[in-house]
Amino acid sequence: MKKHFENKKFVMASELSGYGLKEILKKYYSGKGYEIIDVGTTDPENPVSYYDAGAKAAEAVRDGAAEFGIVICGTGMGVCMAANRIPGIYCSICESIHTAKLARQINNANVLALGANIVAPELAKAMADTFIETDFLEGFPASEHDGLVEAIERLGEIERTAYTKYYA
Repeated sequence: MKKHFENKKFVMASELSGYGLKEILKKYYSGKGYEIIDVGTTDPENPVSYYDAGAKAAEAVRDGAAEFGIVICGTGMGVCMAANRIPGIYCSICESIHTAKLARQINNANVLALGANIVAPELAKAMADTFIETDFLEGFPASEHDGLVEAIERLGEIERTAYTKYYA
């Protein structure tokens, strides 16, 4: 199980209300040397829905085109729900630096969901920095690692069972 993000390539997506924050974050991370795959909204005159934004970004992570993702809508909830429909995606909606850290540290999240109507741009930058820089299990004693890894593996089992039961 991968503990940290190894490269500087990630995917971003938003619907119309998240477009402005996405563009701010794109500029910020481009300036830090990151390669960003933008799957929409790329033009406010032709917006992408929250469900397509979340799913497209999640698919890019699942398929290996990007190592992690950042998805944005008005509250963060819609894109988070859509992203989590994609097998292998662990998207966490965060509203603080602390929750962004815990999403990675405890839950090994691979997609960060933000609410553009909830989180100011400077806080969004700090949250995304924390999300990107935090390793899974960081700061936990070795004695707790197995339990946290088991929890993530159990989520995968639940996901596989549900998809087999309802979608096969």
